[in-house]
Amino acid sequence: MKKCAFAIGILAFLLIVGLAIFEDDPGEEPTLIDLDATALQFVEGEVPGAPSYWVVEVTKVYAGPEPCSDIINVIVSQALAPPWGFVDKYISPGEKVMINAAYFEDEDGCWISLHGSTDYSIRGESEI
Repeated sequence: MKKCAFAIGILAFLLIVGLAIFEDDPGEEPTLIDLDATALQFVEGEVPGAPSYWVVEVTKVYAGPEPCSDIINVIVSQALAPPWGFVDKYISPGEKVMINAAYFEDEDGCWISLHGSTDYSIRGESEI
């Protein structure tokens, strides 16, 4: 019984940590960004609540701020309430992608998130 309670406590802690890693600031109005990039790697969230994201290399920014880095994470799912934008499930590493989403930056770096609007998207070449 104690082992079960301990495991539940650890899972709850990991969930909170996962949510805090890339959590959108609900009091902050997101900055929209529209860009082309090359998909490098998909990372599946490993613990409950952790984000799943594409690591991409920015090639051209059409609208919004210049990202703090050419290599940036695009969060496509996480344990946050809807709405979420469209994710092309057929994107492959090395493929050109078009991203229209929310951009966030803080003292730890920057990231893009599809959380917050069904108008956001990450689309591969076949969907562009």
